[in-house]
Amino acid sequence: SLYFVFQISRSAELAKPLCIGKLRVLGRKIDGLDEQRGGPALCSALGWLQNECDTFIYNCFTLSMPVIVGSDIGNAPHEGFWGLPSASVDWCEENYRVHSVIAEFWNTLSNAAFVVLCLYGILGFGKQLENQHVRWSVVASFVGLLIVGIGSMAFHGTLLWQSQLLDELPMIYASCAFIYTHTYTAVHEKYGLWIPISLAAYATLVTAIYVTTWNFDFFTASYTIMVLYLVYAEFNHISQEQFFGYRSEIVLLFTISFSTYGIGVIFWVLDNNFCTSLKSLRGNWPTPLAPFLQFHALWHVFTALGTYTSIVLSALVRCVELGEKVTVHWECSILANVIKIDKQQ
Repeated sequence: SLYFVFQISRSAELAKPLCIGKLRVLGRKIDGLDEQRGGPALCSALGWLQNECDTFIYNCFTLSMPVIVGSDIGNAPHEGFWGLPSASVDWCEENYRVHSVIAEFWNTLSNAAFVVLCLYGILGFGKQLENQHVRWSVVASFVGLLIVGIGSMAFHGTLLWQSQLLDELPMIYASCAFIYTHTYTAVHEKYGLWIPISLAAYATLVTAIYVTTWNFDFFTASYTIMVLYLVYAEFNHISQEQFFGYRSEIVLLFTISFSTYGIGVIFWVLDNNFCTSLKSLRGNWPTPLAPFLQFHALWHVFTALGTYTSIVLSALVRCVELGEKVTVHWECSILANVIKIDKQQ
């Protein structure tokens, strides 16, 4: 019960400064509640809170729900190096369990997958692309994904609301870049600047609504719409006649991108819905194996690989559309791939 009230108080203090004073009084009212009196006293405290702050506090309660649903309610808020978590969601990994400075150690460390793959993409095959427009669009996509990885490190390392924005908003902006690279050459002549203008408007609208409402479900829905469109755009390349000469390569890249990202989504869902069971399993597993049950960390690894492969696919498609002679070169089997341009003789 006290954990629920803490989340309400925390959300209100961040989102509705006018309620700070009332929330402090509420904290004093529920301070020292024992387990037997917790239920009735909590009802009384919440009733007082709603009467005092009216609609503001009702909104705060609504906004606090993603925090409660997205985390394990058995986790009491823990004040670590960065203070009490202020993000709208606290994931299943135990806070400050591994390191006193890093809130979620494995969730933070796993973002290294984004950094490594993006740097490889930028410094590796990205600079080998002969067409300057394709090269810069690919590099821009990798830079966007790199920013997402760094922002996610900051978010999971601190669990602060400000760093959460550094993780989630770049996911929207980078997805806009990915959609642009998958659609620009195919529809540019027909739609002109409407594609970048529409993407910019969508990103602006999502940003404005999200920072105003602090509704994690809204962000999730907004991001999911973009991912589903990317899946459709990638799959659509397979049936287009101009790509028949590269159909096997496109099918393979799409399969790897779709399957690895899909596996990551499964880990994300399991981490959100079976947190208590996962924690129990981690406690029973040998210490070296326990990190493999950090499913949100695995979501990072698999989605990093899936998104990387999607960028490679977009580069292949754009080169073919522009009449470039290309081949797909694989390194480390499924783990990495590059596109090399055969120079014209």
